Amino acid sequence: MKYTVKDLLESKQFPEMKLISGESELDREIKGARILEVPNMELFLSGGEILLTSLRTYENVEYQEFLEHLEGISKKHISAFVVREDQKTELQRSYLTILLEYAKSHQIPVIEIPKTMHYWGIIKHVLTCIYDMETAKLTYFKTTHDSLGGGVALLIS
Repeated sequence: MKYTVKDLLESKQFPEMKLISGESELDREIKGARILEVPNMELFLSGGEILLTSLRTYENVEYQEFLEHLEGISKKHISAFVVREDQKTELQRSYLTILLEYAKSHQIPVIEIPKTMHYWGIIKHVLTCIYDMETAKLTYFKTTHDSLGGGVALLIS
């Protein structure tokens, strides 16, 4: 049985999640979960993931380049964006507006989470819903290792 964006939103585990765009696409299957750690994250996606972000990754990216990255991400058929509600800078707020417009035009769900919610709990939950426990543990280990110890900067704040 596939695990969908709707299933994630209806999960009792995260009642503070709220859908802010993409109501018509809640049946998208979630095949993984990744934190947007680098602007060119589309190079590292296999497709079907939910992407968790505060948009800080794009702070040094020009508008046109940001749109190109969104296009690359969209081509990977991601399941949804999960964004933190604490866009601190004007640039982050404007990029959230752009992301919402882009997601709406490409029918990609966007879920907002409070700034106090940690990405790792969401990732762990999703992995245990889409994999058997052993595969979920290995995938979680690899994800955390790649993010924390694999030389890639982790931008989760």
